[in-house]
Amino acid sequence: MKTLLHIVFAAALLFFFVSFLSAQAEKHLFIEAESFSDYGGWVLDQQYMDQMGSPVLMAHGIGEPVQDATVKIRFPQAGKYRVFVRTRNWVAPWNPKYAPGQFQLKLDGTVLEDKYGTEGNEWHWQKGGTVDVEENKLDYVLALHDLTGWDGRVDAIMFSSDADYTPPESIAEIEKIRRKALALPDVPPNASRSPYDLVVVGAGYPGICAAVGAARLGLNVALIQDRPYIGGNASPEIRVGLAGKICMPPYPNLGNLVYQLKSSDPFEYEVHGKTYKQREMGIVKGEKNLHLFPYTRMTKVEMDGKKVKAVIGKDVVNGKELRFEGKLFADCTGDGNLGYLAGADFRVGREAKSETGESMAPDAADNQIMGSTLLWRTENSKTPTTFPVLPWAFQFTKESILPEIVTNWNWETGMRRDQVAEIERIRDHGFMAIYGHWSYLKNNEDDRWTPLIQNKKLAEVPYIAGKRESRRLMGDYILQEQDFRENKPYPDASVTCTWPIDLHYANEYSLKYFPGEEFRTYCTHDRYNPQAIPYRVFYSRNINNMFMAGRNISVTHVAMGPTRVMLTGGMMGEVVAMAAAVCVKHNALPRDVYTTHLSELKDLMNKGVAPPPPAYEFPLPWTRTAGENLARQAKASASSEHDSGQYPAKFANDGVVDTQHDSRRWVSGSGREHWLQLEFRKLVTVNAMHFATGWAGRKAPIHDCILQYEKDGEWVNIPDSKIAHNLGTFVGAKFKPVTASKFRLYITKASDNTARLWELELYNAP
Repeated sequence: MKTLLHIVFAAALLFFFVSFLSAQAEKHLFIEAESFSDYGGWVLDQQYMDQMGSPVLMAHGIGEPVQDATVKIRFPQAGKYRVFVRTRNWVAPWNPKYAPGQFQLKLDGTVLEDKYGTEGNEWHWQKGGTVDVEENKLDYVLALHDLTGWDGRVDAIMFSSDADYTPPESIAEIEKIRRKALALPDVPPNASRSPYDLVVVGAGYPGICAAVGAARLGLNVALIQDRPYIGGNASPEIRVGLAGKICMPPYPNLGNLVYQLKSSDPFEYEVHGKTYKQREMGIVKGEKNLHLFPYTRMTKVEMDGKKVKAVIGKDVVNGKELRFEGKLFADCTGDGNLGYLAGADFRVGREAKSETGESMAPDAADNQIMGSTLLWRTENSKTPTTFPVLPWAFQFTKESILPEIVTNWNWETGMRRDQVAEIERIRDHGFMAIYGHWSYLKNNEDDRWTPLIQNKKLAEVPYIAGKRESRRLMGDYILQEQDFRENKPYPDASVTCTWPIDLHYANEYSLKYFPGEEFRTYCTHDRYNPQAIPYRVFYSRNINNMFMAGRNISVTHVAMGPTRVMLTGGMMGEVVAMAAAVCVKHNALPRDVYTTHLSELKDLMNKGVAPPPPAYEFPLPWTRTAGENLARQAKASASSEHDSGQYPAKFANDGVVDTQHDSRRWVSGSGREHWLQLEFRKLVTVNAMHFATGWAGRKAPIHDCILQYEKDGEWVNIPDSKIAHNLGTFVGAKFKPVTASKFRLYITKASDNTARLWELELYNAP
């Protein structure tokens, strides 16, 4: 009897609840900003949707109001509707009395009176006025009308005919409204090819390589990415340069796929009606076993004990969800989002020296990490340009201003904040610094700036943050500083790391002028011999079917310094792909590859999953046995040096050959011909030359040149040293021995009429 009463009561309650929602639906019209059919000049920003419940549209115009975003809407019935907009004043954490990101709404071209984005630090429903909807006019075009170009943002708009209604502020309650408005089912449908052998979340270089590599090895693969572009920090939206050497011993075929990605031809593609162009996309689209899901944010994880069973992905444009079931999963998100939702062991911040014994660790553990960068870009203008005075941005003085008109990696924010939970503030912190910097440059009375910046324009400020560090997922082995210092051998050695122990800290300038809001950093660059790291750092120690690749692998904060760069991360993805193939073949788990099937993984690492790069992309093999580089003994001089003064001739024989970094090169001025001279204190005999030329990630090599020596005051060509039509980075030649005290590389053709040379080496090879 009691059970029957419960059933009757539950049925009555359900009827009341459904009737209530139905009645409420007739009074409310809910519109998601990201569902607008035409974004105009507004941009879609999903990077903090996990914290505030939804992607947003942002008017990122760098001070120029952007074009309206529009969508057609239909009111449920006639009447007077109150207007609510979910928004915030993004500068409130710093200067709440200012509100630069203001915007209005339009209905059929008529601007509504209220301005939004004017109040409140937190995301909230800002109340507006009312609109009257007539019986014969229920359909309208709704527009977001930007007023300033200074990053106004909106999550959703609510029209309500209920005079007593106020939308809920709870994210959980807003989600209920959102799901009803979008008619989302309680159980998402399965993705088209689900279940998958491997589901890869995150399409930076590690994720791309894991997905493409696994597809080439015969696995059915899903690749989930929450932006239109793939490539992560290397994407056109963020533009961080690729770093780390590839194709190194003990497995020189690890990196072949990475090379294919970074050297592939541009590929044009369309996502949600917009056309994009990117080189890596052609590789991904060409894999028949690989299914890419762009604009898809992983939001939930289904578990089966200690294994991931499925992940739920939400389309960040239309809100629709898909379920991705799989045998194996790879967390390549950088933030460790998959691992976090699955309950994987993770770490954030710096370990104490007493815990790890690392010389570079602090005495006490803390949450300090490396920050995020916005690589702003300038353009030249034929006429002088202006920039407004911005009292709400960071304020600079003659003492605190920096003499910089180009960006660099060290514009870095959020070192003391949570790079996941606080990423909106961290990104906005970058805006405050960049905008304030340019406001001072363009409006100060210091004459030293005028000739430098009067014809410069701040042309681009990324709005997607380039992160360095957040969560690190713990594996069966935790890599630490000593592994690099001591060159430890491992039975499961795999990817070889070459990037220095590169850690970032707030510099003295930031600590002095912007304490607590530091945005400038310095870095360590401790070098070591190339180190192959163990496979055991690429899978979770407590989630049995989850791999990881990229900056979220199993390392300490210090050991993250050499492992976090993208070309190294790409090779990690290749290894994960190979290990996944071994798992599928034997119905095994990632740990089993180490304990039982390691020899098969080694065989795959020996073979690689792509053809090797051309030989000229690496130092020529004969240099390994050529003996001493005699050029190190000489004094270098050049026909010219770059106007910036940053690339002197002395860098051309300093022994540093790092083709992933641009700083230690000789770069000439512009001209048709150039030369680099090496002068010795005594006669030397030379029979071979070798040099590295170009611009990191962009080629731009020396094309035509010849080595000369001085004889009786005249320069004489060494015929067998002639180089013609070169397109490679590493170039060399052997010739009959020549004895002299002066040699020079005479350059007759170079990209952009500018010679770029990391190193010129001379040998008397056996």
